Amino acid sequence: MMIKKVEELVGIDRETIRFYIREGLLAPEQLKNRYREYTADDISQIKRIRVLRKMGMSIPEIRAVFNKDMEFDVALKESKEKLQKKQEELSASMKACDELMGTDPKEFDPLPYYSEENDE
Repeated sequence: MMIKKVEELVGIDRETIRFYIREGLLAPEQLKNRYREYTADDISQIKRIRVLRKMGMSIPEIRAVFNKDMEFDVALKESKEKLQKKQEELSASMKACDELMGTDPKEFDPLPYYSEENDE
């Protein structure tokens, strides 16, 4: 199938698909006319990549897992730890929102809520 159909099936744009190819995560067959032919296995691979990305894995981590340079269980454990940290940060932010409701934005004391490591 062609890239347009793949976009529809997996819900991502062609630039993301091409990015996965450049990153070595996906290798669809290239036809003589330079179009790529995507198979059901390619679709499954894209879906695996998307699941792992949603679980917080970086592209280099996914590549390492697929190339067997990193144990999948190790990558999953690291991803879970990152997600737990993010969950804790989100919980603290939600608590701060509740605490600051009804206060003047120019008057509240930022010190209890400020952390340099979480600066954006």
